[in-house]
Amino acid sequence: MPRLASRSVSLALVVLATLVLGCVAVGGCGGDRQPAKRRAAAVRSALGESGQLLDNIKSSLRSLPEVISLEIAPPEVLLDARKSANGEEIQSIILPLEGSTKSEAKLLVVVSDNAGLQRAGVQAGDLVKFYGKVDEETAQAIGVESVSAIDMLVGQRLDGVKLGDEPHEALILVDGLRRPELTPRRTEIWRTTDDRMREIDAALAKYVRTGEPALAWQPTGDAQALDLVIERLNQWIRPRPKDASWRPAGLLATLPPGLRDDPLLAPYLSDAALASSEFLAYEGRVLQEEIWLRGISGWAHGPSLEPLKRAAALLDWTARNIAITGDLRTYAYRPWDALVFSRGAALHRAWVFCGLCRHLGLEACVIEAPTEDGEPYLLCAVLHDGGLYLFDPVVGLPLPGPDGEPIATWEAVASDDALLRAWDLEGSPYPLSSERLAEATFCVVADPFALTRRAAVLDGSLTGDDRLLLSVDADAVAERLRRAGGVGADQAVALWSAPAEAIRRKLTLSGPARGAAVADILPFTWRPKLWKARVLHFRGALDDDEQKKLSDPLYDPINDHRAAAALYSDPAVRPAESRLRSVAAEKARIYRYAKQQATYLLGLLSFDTGNLTAASNWFDSDALSGDVAARMADGIGFNRALTAAQLGDLDRAIELLEQDESPGRRGALIRAARLREQQQAEAIEKGE
Repeated sequence: MPRLASRSVSLALVVLATLVLGCVAVGGCGGDRQPAKRRAAAVRSALGESGQLLDNIKSSLRSLPEVISLEIAPPEVLLDARKSANGEEIQSIILPLEGSTKSEAKLLVVVSDNAGLQRAGVQAGDLVKFYGKVDEETAQAIGVESVSAIDMLVGQRLDGVKLGDEPHEALILVDGLRRPELTPRRTEIWRTTDDRMREIDAALAKYVRTGEPALAWQPTGDAQALDLVIERLNQWIRPRPKDASWRPAGLLATLPPGLRDDPLLAPYLSDAALASSEFLAYEGRVLQEEIWLRGISGWAHGPSLEPLKRAAALLDWTARNIAITGDLRTYAYRPWDALVFSRGAALHRAWVFCGLCRHLGLEACVIEAPTEDGEPYLLCAVLHDGGLYLFDPVVGLPLPGPDGEPIATWEAVASDDALLRAWDLEGSPYPLSSERLAEATFCVVADPFALTRRAAVLDGSLTGDDRLLLSVDADAVAERLRRAGGVGADQAVALWSAPAEAIRRKLTLSGPARGAAVADILPFTWRPKLWKARVLHFRGALDDDEQKKLSDPLYDPINDHRAAAALYSDPAVRPAESRLRSVAAEKARIYRYAKQQATYLLGLLSFDTGNLTAASNWFDSDALSGDVAARMADGIGFNRALTAAQLGDLDRAIELLEQDESPGRRGALIRAARLREQQQAEAIEKGE
């Protein structure tokens, strides 16, 4: 790709030079030879500006963790039950505004008459939290709490509105509900004095209410920097000549028709969208996702230089850091979400694992194999020395090969079903067989952005330490898979549908599901130190040279994991329980969730850095309890078990794994069986 970019620029210069010489030949294009010189100078200037823009873009992408602002003041509660006139909940209804031409209900009327809006100084710009019940079916489906707040801004305070003959305090809302709410609901008034916090509140409220923007809506501490990167990328690519030979991947034709032809996905999957030079706003998050995967792959591959052992280490990291849960909040996740929240489905593990392998120079794909229940079972395969080596993202381990080989190949399991039967459990056979594998589909993993012309152009311009591997030549990957050992001529090879499906799911999330997504991101926006810690955890940069410390007084050592640990442990992120008991219930819930996230992530980070005793202590912390932590229970239990195993407490590890009731239970039980075999082997060796 770098050659393609340079050839395009060279061709443009040749064409321009030809035109200039032609003008000189016919009399200087207006009788003056100076325009030719000016045009040449303009070309040199444009190339220089383009280079400067690209340098700025590279610098911005390198320094994303450093631009995260840590100074932010969360909103304060003006009115709630604690501050009402009688110490009870404030109850309100929302009505249409008389005389308004708009259909929204914008008049909030306090029917409990205990607010004291004037006394509290409620004013335009304050935030109304209107708590509405979520129906039981929805609550169970998306995992939200029984009560969810709708955020709306105050436009004007009214001190006397009559309902019948009774006057009531009221507020005119800037953005109301789509329809009236006549059932009195709990209401709180909050005030934001921090400009950045006000922007965050407005962005989150808009997303819950309208679903816009459907992608990249999260107002994290680096969101504005990512927006600026996209703006600069569009400035950079706009004047660049287009490669007339570029064509969309032929493998796109293998997507299900319902995806390829879905009008919702046209801005992302149509030929025009893929050929477009305009970077979309959400693609800033895709760039960040690739930066995270590149960073993780650089330090999570283990000590071995052997490619397959490195791949196994990456799968182990993925299994520990993405718990497989039944939480439908993960329904619309992509790798970015699964990495931040440390949970997902088997497909998220597979997606992240393949991305990590790609950044380590290993070609990986997903295999969708049919099962008796109709749902495809996912495997991952790494192409190495002409063979496809198999890894199970649910189990989190490579499939064992014949004769003690640590990793089975596709060719081996396709011809020897006994290799698959080794993972049968009592009463629960492994869901794959050699016979069914003949019907499996090899899937090329590529996000829609990775298939665009603009991704290829940018990829060709990012080299060295800035390289991001954004573009995927899906047709070339498919051809290499077809030539791999044991892949039959009739074996299906297709573009994996999961990335496109994830976009469609995000575009069609319901209001309650969007509210649940906002609840998940709130701790990271209200506590930007938590967000920065997570980003540094992923990057994992290390430059801590003792000799440089002695010889260079200006040397500034870098240790991202040490910095992440300090931020995870910060009192603002992990406040004392006494502090949590002193704030309003809604704020306490958000702060407690941040504390639980930080505690769990400290456990993961301690494991990553080899401090297993600290990891065990964090996973056993009392902070990891309560309703919010229940959503993290699958990951907590799994990591407790793996940490115990590493510390040599095999009995505890086996007990915890056998207690696993998560969707990843099969993997836990297979690991428990392996540990029992290890115990027996150690006992025999000791002569017991």
